[in-house]
This record gives sequence, C-alpha cells and structure tokens, in this order.
Amino acid sequence: AYFIMDLETENFVPHVNSLLDEVDALENLVYVLSVSERNDLLRRMAMCRRRIASFHQVTWQKKAMFQQLKSPKCVMEAPESLPEVYVQDILDTLNFMTTRLKLAREFLDGAQTTYLARISVESADLSSEIEGRMNTMSTVATIFVPLTTITGMWGMNVVVPGQVNEFDESSFKTYVPFILICGGMLGVSIILTYYLRKYAML
Repeated sequence: AYFIMDLETENFVPHVNSLLDEVDALENLVYVLSVSERNDLLRRMAMCRRRIASFHQVTWQKKAMFQQLKSPKCVMEAPESLPEVYVQDILDTLNFMTTRLKLAREFLDGAQTTYLARISVESADLSSEIEGRMNTMSTVATIFVPLTTITGMWGMNVVVPGQVNEFDESSFKTYVPFILICGGMLGVSIILTYYLRKYAML
C-alpha cells in the first residue's frame, strides 16, 4: 500500500518540474516577443497560473493527509518503524513539490511584473516620441501663424497699406475698413484670451 502511495506521489514530480520549466520559458519570452504575440503570452501565463493553483491544491491535500497519518493519534496496523519511514518519504516528496510550486509561482509573478514594466517603458517611449512630434508641429505652427495672419490681413477685400490703385492713399477714410477689421480681430483675440485664462484652458 505504501509503495502504491509513494508511486502515485512520485508521478506528480515530472509534471511539477515541467511546470517550472514552462514558467522559465515564459520568463524568457517576455523579453523577445513582439507586440502582436503578447496576447498569446498572457494566455499562456493565465493557463500556467491555473495549473500551479491546481497542483498546489492537490499536493496540499495529500500533504495534510500524510501529516495526519504520521501523527501519534493515528493507529496503523503495520510495524511501527516501517510506516513512519514510508510516510516521511512521501512527505519529503510532497514538500519538494510544494517548494517547486512555490518557486514556479514566484517566477511567474516576476515574469508578469517584468512584462508590465516593459509595457510601461514602451508606453513611456511612445509618449515621449509623440510629445516630440507635437513639439515639432507646435514649432512649425508658431512660425507660420504670424505669416498666415499677415497674409490674411493683406489679402482682405478692402484697401490695405501699400496697395497701389485708383484709391486716394493719402485719405484716412480709405483705410477705415482695414482699421476696423484689425481692431475687431484684436478685440476677439483679447476676449478669447481672457475667457481661456479664466477657465484655466490657457
């Protein structure tokens, strides 16, 4: 009976070792997989975590049972020295598997932490790149905004300074529409600036 129990317990050891190897492989894949393959990595991590929990539940139940068999309160029909040796051997195997499962869980947690850290670094790099491009666009816009303003002012359908035509350039009334339009543009700019500063948008 003890041989059968020991054999059944030993059968779990290769599965636990393969689980630890799987976690080690996942930890290495964190550094090499591309963005398109990360969904599969997360799926494998979730499956591995479920396997660890399942094996841990089985080993914990077996360990509790054999600890109960080893206790003085348990009466066994086999010779006194034989049961304790076999039970202790099985407990050693269960403790070995429990330790390996704990290591696998810690390694998997470390792999997930590394994965999240890599995602954060890549997001920060992407944000920095976008910010650099926006700064470039803002610089270009800053250069062209006054040029566009001047072009728009001198392209209006009114008499503007420097225009050579049949109008009397020496008369102030000739430039009244131009002055009124410029004054309106300045007033709108002042009002918008006031409200944007009031609502902390500028």
